[in-house]
Amino acid sequence: MIKKISALLVCLLIFTLSVSAANDTDDTATLVDDILAFKLEEAGARSLLQWIEGELTAGAGTKTSEWLIIGLRQYDAEADFTPWADALESFLDGADITAAASRQRYALTLIACGRRDSPHVASLSADTVGEGGVMTGIYGLHLLNNGAQPGKTAREVIDDLLSLRMPDGGWALMGKNSDVDITAMAVQALAPHYGEDDVRAAVDGALDLLGEKQLEDGGYRSFGTNNPESPAQVIVALSSLGIDPAEDERFIKNGSTLLDGMLKFRLSDGSFSHTEDGDSNQNATTQVFYSLVSLWRMRSGLSPLYIFDSEPAKNVQTSGGGETEPETEAKAAEEPEENETDMAPRDDETVRRIRTGAVIMVVLVVGVLLWLRKKRR
Repeated sequence: MIKKISALLVCLLIFTLSVSAANDTDDTATLVDDILAFKLEEAGARSLLQWIEGELTAGAGTKTSEWLIIGLRQYDAEADFTPWADALESFLDGADITAAASRQRYALTLIACGRRDSPHVASLSADTVGEGGVMTGIYGLHLLNNGAQPGKTAREVIDDLLSLRMPDGGWALMGKNSDVDITAMAVQALAPHYGEDDVRAAVDGALDLLGEKQLEDGGYRSFGTNNPESPAQVIVALSSLGIDPAEDERFIKNGSTLLDGMLKFRLSDGSFSHTEDGDSNQNATTQVFYSLVSLWRMRSGLSPLYIFDSEPAKNVQTSGGGETEPETEAKAAEEPEENETDMAPRDDETVRRIRTGAVIMVVLVVGVLLWLRKKRR
């Protein structure tokens, strides 16, 4: 009898954990969708396609939209980035881009848009590694991880990056003290090479350092300011390694996770501020956006944020490849407004009840087991 109850207990535990994991993924997707809804409203667009063809394409090359494009590409399986990529290549035809990191950023985004074989990718990537310090090493390794040839082998770039570590095991743009953001970015690029002994040792040391620098509220302070961008970069780094930041004890302080440290900057419209009680900030919102996409991909069993493979991704409900259907708008108009500051998934009530019920059942079974053992004695 006890064996049967024990087996039932194990099944219930597995079920509870699986439901919890699914709910975590839903939570992340809801936060991403809220940011996208904010961006669409801000741009006056009714769909992702309209936003891409409109505001984003109009600013290709002149406004830093590359990180948004990369995040969108890794979140929406069916979004068409052709207009944006065409506009960027037209911009590059008449531009003289001298900054190595900018050239690499453009090349990386073109690869994300499916244009790895574009002559622009080859010309932009060529001889860029090491031309602008640690960042060109980081971007250069991302390019190599996606099949581009920036003039050095992956092993050479890895050696360069490892040689640039600070004494404490992190990385920085300048000075003698490591920086949280740059350290996390270096880990993101090194993640696909974690199986190599020297990379593993360096990454493990960097993770220990990032854990030590984390604040008690789960976030980080950069240049004296508590901000959401720093935890966002660490979330990308961890999820690139297959580590869930909500579960790794190195990144939980007094019960507060990296997500807690980042989400306290969330505003009621779904966007993010750079400082506490600050206004909506484009850079903060963008970095949080792609960090959540990175986490969502990891929880969904997909590749890291900066690996542009052919794995299917989410088909965002607001994209649809065209305009929103009138009946969809009518249905939305009939639905009651929800609390804008509520970050819980809008359709997770059933999941929450199932999980609560499963936990109650586990407690009951444990109680029965203890009672039976006591009775046998």
